[in-house]
Amino acid sequence: MISLLIRSGNRSTLLGDLEEEYQYLYTERGKYKANSWYLKQLIIPLIDFIRASIFWRTVMFRNYLKIALRNIARHKAYSSINIGGLGVGLAGCILILLWVQDEVSYDGFHNNADSIYRVVLGDPKIGYNQYAAVTPVPLAPAAKEEIPEVIWAVRMVSRSTLLEYNTKRFDEKGLMVSQDFFQMFSFQLVKGNLQTALNDPFSIIITQSLAQKYFGDEDPIGKTFRENNVADFQITGVLKDIVDQSHLQFDFLMPFHLLENMGSNINNWDNISYYTYVQLRDGSDLNTVTQKMTQCVQSHFTRGELTCMLQPLKKIYLDKPGLFDISEHGNRQSLIIFIAAALFILIIACMNFMNLKTARSCTRATEVGLRKVVGADRWSLIRQFYSESFILTLLALLFAIVLVLLFLPAFNTLAQKNLSLSVFKNINLLLGLVGITFFTSLVAGSYPALFLSAFQPISIIRGFTRSKRGALLRKFLVISQFSLTAIVLIGMMVVRFQLNFLLNKDLGYDKEHLLSLRLRGDIRRQIETIKQELIQHPNILSVSATGELPTQLSSGGIAEWEGKSPDSEIHFKILWTDPDYLSTFKMTMSEGRFFSESLSNDKNNFVLNESAIRAMGIESPIGKQMSARGVEGTIIGVVNDFHFRSLHHSIEPLILINRPERFFRLCIRIDPENGDLHGLLGDLENLWNRFSPEFPFEYQFLDDRIATLYRSELQTQKLFQYFAWLTLIIACLGLFGLASFMAEQRTKEIGIRKVLGASLSGIIFLLTKNFAKWVLISNVIAWPAAYFFFNKWLQGFAYRTEIPLVTFLIAGGTTLIVALVTVSYQSLKAALIDPVKSLKVE
Repeated sequence: MISLLIRSGNRSTLLGDLEEEYQYLYTERGKYKANSWYLKQLIIPLIDFIRASIFWRTVMFRNYLKIALRNIARHKAYSSINIGGLGVGLAGCILILLWVQDEVSYDGFHNNADSIYRVVLGDPKIGYNQYAAVTPVPLAPAAKEEIPEVIWAVRMVSRSTLLEYNTKRFDEKGLMVSQDFFQMFSFQLVKGNLQTALNDPFSIIITQSLAQKYFGDEDPIGKTFRENNVADFQITGVLKDIVDQSHLQFDFLMPFHLLENMGSNINNWDNISYYTYVQLRDGSDLNTVTQKMTQCVQSHFTRGELTCMLQPLKKIYLDKPGLFDISEHGNRQSLIIFIAAALFILIIACMNFMNLKTARSCTRATEVGLRKVVGADRWSLIRQFYSESFILTLLALLFAIVLVLLFLPAFNTLAQKNLSLSVFKNINLLLGLVGITFFTSLVAGSYPALFLSAFQPISIIRGFTRSKRGALLRKFLVISQFSLTAIVLIGMMVVRFQLNFLLNKDLGYDKEHLLSLRLRGDIRRQIETIKQELIQHPNILSVSATGELPTQLSSGGIAEWEGKSPDSEIHFKILWTDPDYLSTFKMTMSEGRFFSESLSNDKNNFVLNESAIRAMGIESPIGKQMSARGVEGTIIGVVNDFHFRSLHHSIEPLILINRPERFFRLCIRIDPENGDLHGLLGDLENLWNRFSPEFPFEYQFLDDRIATLYRSELQTQKLFQYFAWLTLIIACLGLFGLASFMAEQRTKEIGIRKVLGASLSGIIFLLTKNFAKWVLISNVIAWPAAYFFFNKWLQGFAYRTEIPLVTFLIAGGTTLIVALVTVSYQSLKAALIDPVKSLKVE
């Protein structure tokens, strides 16, 4: 150990002296004294070595810092471009990192998140590689009893209802949950007793926000809500507000066993309308539990071959939505796109840094030569340049944090998030920033450090410091960063084209000027009277009653029909509707007729869509007998296919049935020629208050409802648009600095050319032609890569646009024009310098 602390020249002599002294002490004073002395000789030089190392490293770091700051002050323009470009890139990367972290952290706050699963169903009759998020209502208690690996099992169902306290009444959204809910999930109760809060079927737990909304600062415990103008519910608990990163969002909880009081059979295995969550014991084999769950369902459900799947709680948000899903979902493909965008932005910023450092390397060749002459070795030079890179990166990071703090509120509004830059409270974010800083310092400073430190003093003295490798690297970096920029620009346009395609595609009906009212209470028994009054209004063209809007149908079932094969099992969607539906939605019939008010037996007849006829394999369906959902009758018509889900999905088989007891919506087509929408809404509210004063007046436009189906794509398009322009700005910022430096290097050449008669346009062409060539090459590289990547992204849509050639031309033209404008400014500035001044430059 001591030998490591002694210089090699004196090592053998000193080690010999130490050995002699140790032997003397060992003989004269004993082993303990000798070992103590030897340990002292080891510790003292070790302390001196550590102290000297810290001192000299501090001195060297101060020296590196002084040199770095001196270079920044001496070359303000280049330093500003370096720090500014890197800072803007890091700011964009940090914003994306915050967004990505928020997306992937859904449901991770539950203590048992890793062992909680949602049970979903696979059914061959559903088709289209989909799953259903709902399960039979008795599955949860059966699974807990029959499957040993299941610790807790929760069943729940969503409930939207009217809550009223004194004069305050609002529609609220909540859940009805079974007893194991608080054993499984980590939602915090701030008031009340978790064990008893939901024991009474007419108890209710509300969130802090809901308590503030109705009661202000009063204690809500023990107070009573009037629910749906029918029953009273006592408040037994107050929940801490649900965090945004939960796929379950609700304002209140009611006990699941309330359904029994309402007359529902919660032991009916044929009722597949409820959500089931299970928590498994540690070490449980997922495949084994899945098989047992499937056996459990199949042993009780005999009408088909349902299979169970266990969906991890933390994956629900980013997974593709299942049928009848109640939760909001993100988009895993969008997540991948933004992670790629963050890497592109960071890489482009690093390339700018490296490019400018490489370009200016020859100006520091003399410094490197002098340092080597006075004894600096290559490793000390490498440390110096990496230290300078780290200091610049640190300054850029501080600038980036300032930018993030300034723009985070606007970013939150755009992304519909509630993100915060709590660096020291968020260990993952802190580690991410540290990682980004070191990665950027290493990548951005690598070539300057390794290239400059390799210069030989004799070459510097003779003036041979130019490197073809440096020039090739600059070309490679410019081509690479503009290739990445072109890919991002193409992606921005593809996302925009696809979103416009989704929002403007012909859905098979006219979605414009359609207004929807939700029917509740006594008003449902007066539908025909209300329709007659509404149709008299001069601004209303037609009115139809229906079960659901054609955006997310929840009713479904299997059917029997004349000529059906015994092996044929088809899952149909069911749409409950009246005879005015066809005219109100402006649909068209393929064959046969639609329902008629004058024919009372039409309540036992069916209209099918074209997809249903194809799935059933019927050549002449009109007049065929059929039964579905307890209705037996005749197929009287075939309606042309129309979309009743988002365009992520293909059109499925659909049955339309005229059953007034199933109507919960009024759809009103308003006259587009009359612009008095405010007056119309006022008349509708007055009519509503006459027929249903106990419920608030609510309306919704269908095109707005359809737009919400593409919320994720709309957010992706908006965010991607800003980050695309950010990549272009960063790339051009680096190009601006590089063009400025190259024009400076050719100052004498430009002066000589002007003296010899070169024109202004000729000089500008000379300085810009190489940049134009590099940008064109970058587009040639980017186009096939962008086509492959974004064509794969489009495969996630059942209906998608083609990527037009104009997308690539626009991206190529944009990068070329912006690059030429950036470079031309510096070229023009250099070309306008007086030749006399140019030739005086040393």
